Amino acid sequence: MKHLVCLLTSNHPDKLKRCIESVIPQTKDVVVVCNTLDSSYEQIATLIAESYGIQCIVTESNGTPARGKNSVLDYFMTTDYDYLTQVDADDYLLPDAVSIIRDTINQNPSLDVLGLNNMNIMLNGERYTEKTFFSNRIAGSFANIKEKEHTIDLFSINILMRKILFVNRMIVYSRKCAENFRFDETLRGCEDLVGIYKLYHDPNINYILAEDNIYMYDLEETGNLHAFLSDASEVKRVRKELESIVNGRHV
Repeated sequence: MKHLVCLLTSNHPDKLKRCIESVIPQTKDVVVVCNTLDSSYEQIATLIAESYGIQCIVTESNGTPARGKNSVLDYFMTTDYDYLTQVDADDYLLPDAVSIIRDTINQNPSLDVLGLNNMNIMLNGERYTEKTFFSNRIAGSFANIKEKEHTIDLFSINILMRKILFVNRMIVYSRKCAENFRFDETLRGCEDLVGIYKLYHDPNINYILAEDNIYMYDLEETGNLHAFLSDASEVKRVRKELESIVNGRHV
């Protein structure tokens, strides 16, 4: 079994360094994938990766978060690895994450997706579990949403997630999954949630949850979320998409 870790970056060189340093003690099978509209950052990311002895793959961006994630899946399919772990380089892996992931794969050889059931969240230097974060309603306050309608829609998405499955990251993809799945590049936000629900409800995908705390999700950079929440129609679109999947109407 061959397992690759890809670190996806579009900005924030200091966080890229932190992410690399969280992974390289755990595995040599790691690359950086840079997907950004900033050509100067492509050079910065390449130099940072090379300073750690890691290859940096520069991919074409259209400015959407989904395109970055899809570029990782596209690159993975050009390799001979069996499984992919994608880490957003603003975030980082906790110690022993790679060994826990590989043990889980070995114990579940038919695994297609490994999702996180209760990852760690960092906001303004404070650490939370995901369930604690949302149950304390921090998610609504940190986004600084002025329009009440947006707040209601944001929490309806959160509630909908928790009704069926509370998970916000997919940490492993099999080649079978990566061959047939891509994130929706027409969405400006919550593309990961929609993708999660599509795969979780796909009868052909063996979706397994990891209970271990192996991933730190850094919410200090919220630019994409602010842009997404500025358009109420976009938030409603995601809510309806999730509802249709949960209700079995998604095609």
